[in-house]
Amino acid sequence: MSNLINLINFIIFFTKKDLKTRYAGSLLGISWVFFQSIFLIGIYYFIFSVIFKIKLGPIAGTESFFIFLIIALFPWIGFQEGCMRSSTIIFENSEAVKKIPFPLEALPISVNLSATIIHFSGFLLFIILYGIYNYTKSGIFLPLTIIYIPFILFFQILMGIGISLILASFTTYIKDITQIFSILFQVWFYATPIVYPIYMIPENFQFIIKINPFTGFVEIYRDIILTGKFDFQYSLLWSFLFSLIIFAIGMKVFKKLKTGFVDVI
Repeated sequence: MSNLINLINFIIFFTKKDLKTRYAGSLLGISWVFFQSIFLIGIYYFIFSVIFKIKLGPIAGTESFFIFLIIALFPWIGFQEGCMRSSTIIFENSEAVKKIPFPLEALPISVNLSATIIHFSGFLLFIILYGIYNYTKSGIFLPLTIIYIPFILFFQILMGIGISLILASFTTYIKDITQIFSILFQVWFYATPIVYPIYMIPENFQFIIKINPFTGFVEIYRDIILTGKFDFQYSLLWSFLFSLIIFAIGMKVFKKLKTGFVDVI
């Protein structure tokens, strides 16, 4: 129990440290999270609602491609950034790893949580803006199903932490793995229904999208926010199961390989 409490304390410490370090020296500090989110939302709105004016069918939950995209984009950016930053986190903290005894798991977990906090803040900002827009059109701010978002986010974080632990473990020994995973994440992005609805994919290829463990998260975020539905479909159950499995594997792999970190950094 004391080891778990110690790990949690170090996770909190390194998460706070990472958030402060990102904006150290800037006049606005952590407030940049808000302005970056506003800029991202604004630029995507201008591109897809003003210039291209892309419309979707009712089956997508909204006719606005901009809304359809942003709901999935923020969770993905936080997930991807957290995983990729973990690939170099051991080297970035090599002095502390060599000199200070602490649970090393806290390092990849903290950068994953930091990225999630930053981009989920943008996600919440968009949800609020969408709620205001929705209220002006229908008189309804947001469906009650948004209360399930923390539950979904919990499993998304588990998946991110599991992958982060694996990445941090292997890249400490083999640096090229960072570049390999950078390419794999680009492929993963386009294999996830972020910039397109699943129904646009030919049926013969839809199974590829459905076995993607991030698809369940993308689909349920849209259902919760756009249609007010929360259904335990196959893709969501698979996302939950994969999150638990990859988290367990990540913890085991990291525990086994961390003993040699000091010798290779």
